[in-house]
Amino acid sequence: MTACSSQLTWLSMVTESTWAENSTSTSSQVVIPHNGRADVSKLTQAMIDSARAKQYRNEVPTGILGPMGGEFTFQMYLVGHGSTTSGATSATDFESLMAWIVGAGVVSAASGTTVNGVGTATAITTTSSGQFAPGGLFRVGVAGDGRGGGQWGVVDTCATTTLTSETAFAAAPTSGTPDVVFSAYNAYTLETSCAMTSKRFFIKTADTQWCLHGCFLKSYTISGYNPGELPMIEVTVGVSWFEPISATFPDTTGYNWTTQPVPVGGGQIWLNTYGTATYPTSTIAAVRSFSLSVTAGVVPLMGHNGVSAYQTIVGASRVPDQITCSLILNAGGASATPTWFTNFRTNARWHLLAGLSTAAGSALACYLPNLAFTGNRPTQIDSDGLNRVQVDFKAGTDTAETASDLALSAMRWGFA
Repeated sequence: MTACSSQLTWLSMVTESTWAENSTSTSSQVVIPHNGRADVSKLTQAMIDSARAKQYRNEVPTGILGPMGGEFTFQMYLVGHGSTTSGATSATDFESLMAWIVGAGVVSAASGTTVNGVGTATAITTTSSGQFAPGGLFRVGVAGDGRGGGQWGVVDTCATTTLTSETAFAAAPTSGTPDVVFSAYNAYTLETSCAMTSKRFFIKTADTQWCLHGCFLKSYTISGYNPGELPMIEVTVGVSWFEPISATFPDTTGYNWTTQPVPVGGGQIWLNTYGTATYPTSTIAAVRSFSLSVTAGVVPLMGHNGVSAYQTIVGASRVPDQITCSLILNAGGASATPTWFTNFRTNARWHLLAGLSTAAGSALACYLPNLAFTGNRPTQIDSDGLNRVQVDFKAGTDTAETASDLALSAMRWGFA
């Protein structure tokens, strides 16, 4: 039989009721529109060399079948909510998967609302009362309106009909139109829990099909932060044990989301000192690029009570993540006290809201609430043949916000 193309692949998953359960059921499976192929070549069950005695010089004793494990990797685009969040908002399957990857997830508000009354660039008077969760990301208005501009904000408080943002908009949203206040789904890092729920993944090709049990996050890399790029995430998943299955291919079950990504554009990189909500006009104009690096903290738990005879991983626990970001900004001209050279010495904390897209239904943002300087003191670099400055930060828990894990979280992704 002639082998088929390795580009023909199918990927789906279900949430397990217990770790690595002995089931191949695809009931309620989520079908993932991934990029490229899901490679199973890193799934492992080695044949261990035997140390038994032998009589002949080149005799090879029978090997010993080792434990199962390994990993696989898949890529997918980062997309928005898929539809407007001006009204009722609930998690999509894509957003639930992102919550599993990052740590947890919740909507900013069960429903969007509108501006209703006179407010400010940070204190918005809303039609609804007290429904936006502290720490949650949201959007206001549409591109070019000169006020919210469709940009992202971060809920500080929401008491009665006053929604106060930790990040100011360009000007006060208005009730004359009225401007829409969009909810968002938030995927955020867990700060008071180490929990990791297992998944069961199914990888099908035209030649072989596999059921992977007790799957857990190992790492992820997000790319495509800058104008014109398509945001994408590459996820590496650990596996407790696996087995071949015989399944229909092609599988005609539809994808659980068909939302297309949009290129980065129309957003802004909002940056100011920690606790300062003032709109940072000059800084927003100076940022030329932004990047984020995440080393996910996950440790597999080894144990004896596995489901499979060759299973050694019986759980996984989240440990501290390592989250860093880097910005390239205009150099700013000659000075005896260059801005970022001076800021580094002051060593104050900062917060950053990276609005990557503001297209309704495809909007995407990342918020880092508590940034500490790291790396080298900023001087000057060559970037695109121009004199610029590179600033590096390390992201941490917002320990001053104790209302919830969302408000505490070191990193939040918003989808709207």
